[in-house]
Amino acid sequence: MAFNFAVSWMRKFAMNADSMPTNGVPNLPLCLTNDAIFGMNLEEMKEKKRPCLAKSTFLYSMWKNQSLDVVIPKVRKLNYWN
Repeated sequence: MAFNFAVSWMRKFAMNADSMPTNGVPNLPLCLTNDAIFGMNLEEMKEKKRPCLAKSTFLYSMWKNQSLDVVIPKVRKLNYWN
């Protein structure tokens, strides 16, 4: 039950993502992290008194394995001296 709530929440959350014109995959803002998204989910589930997933289940079993097509782009740090 908690798993279904988390998948539903993530799909709604991903609707706010921008799609990249090159591949059409929704990208969340760079300022977000996996931990921040988990924290937002946890907070909302607690407010609504719904069961919550463990962090590892949320990040790996739910997000990675449920084929949720949403990503947080990686940022390349540029080194001035290279």
